Amino acid sequence: MIVLALLAAVTNFGETELVLTGLDPIELIAGREVAGKEEFSADYLRHHYRFVSAANRDAFLANTVRFAVQNGGACGSMGAMSGKGTPDRFAVVEGRIFLFASDGCRNSVVSNPAAYTAPLPAVPIATTSESSRAKSMINRAIAAHGGEAVRRMRSVSWGRATPYEDQGQPKIWWSRYAILGPQKFAKWEQSPTDRYYFVKYGSAAVDGGREGNYGVHPGEVRALTALCARNPMGVLMGLSEPVKVTEDGNGVVMVRDDIVFEVRFDRVGRIQNVRYRDYIAGPIGTVERDYGNYKSVNGVSLPMSSRSRLNGGEWGSSQIFDEVIVNGPVPSVFREAFTN
Repeated sequence: MIVLALLAAVTNFGETELVLTGLDPIELIAGREVAGKEEFSADYLRHHYRFVSAANRDAFLANTVRFAVQNGGACGSMGAMSGKGTPDRFAVVEGRIFLFASDGCRNSVVSNPAAYTAPLPAVPIATTSESSRAKSMINRAIAAHGGEAVRRMRSVSWGRATPYEDQGQPKIWWSRYAILGPQKFAKWEQSPTDRYYFVKYGSAAVDGGREGNYGVHPGEVRALTALCARNPMGVLMGLSEPVKVTEDGNGVVMVRDDIVFEVRFDRVGRIQNVRYRDYIAGPIGTVERDYGNYKSVNGVSLPMSSRSRLNGGEWGSSQIFDEVIVNGPVPSVFREAFTN
């Protein structure tokens, strides 16, 4: 087992780059484009910022979540953990600075900010009896998925392979995910030559890859948490908790931090459908994911495929999980995230 004893903080191990063409972010949010000075500068995550004064620099450092570019520089149209935006392509939206991957992305958000900043569902308040009913339904699901084998599950990882060609040579691009516990999970993309990852381990989180390792903006920590907590593997690993039974009585409402979603079950009690309203690859919307093709892995019944739909539209094609591992070795990405 990997021992990660020094995870109280994460220091950047990659080079930062100048962002906002050197404009002071404090002034920019106030509606003024004023060039900062190198003598008043600071680094945060992937970016180097300049300020017009020491006072502005200190204000920035006191509240980086508000004043830094949002989501670690992810494209403001595509959302957290998407591709990065260009450092000099930016806009202030609802008092926050976002980067964008293209002018089209920027225009889509600036022209319709409400679609990207609409309120998310509030965390429900349930009575003791409502919570008890929801927990009973989850316990039934745990039994349907393997009972004691689920309760003994220390880790679960899964992945999907995408074939492609590079200079005429067949290769595989992997999208992989792993959960080691309620505060230990990761997502990474991997080819024969590259690896890009988001890793959370306790209070520390890393966004890294070939260019180096960086700390993670809270918006991206939330996105990673949501991705894992809403997956059936995350539900079974206890990343979220049941709050109440859905209005139709066929599922449970679950919560992790401010992340709210509904889980429904098939006729034998296994997790079949997850529904949520949240940030997606584009505006905020309602997403449904159906899971199927269950297979027993180390005694735990887990889905081998999923399909999705957006805002009640047509279902997309099924995506196959090419790899599902229960209680396997700790993926090396956890070590890489904190030693590069």
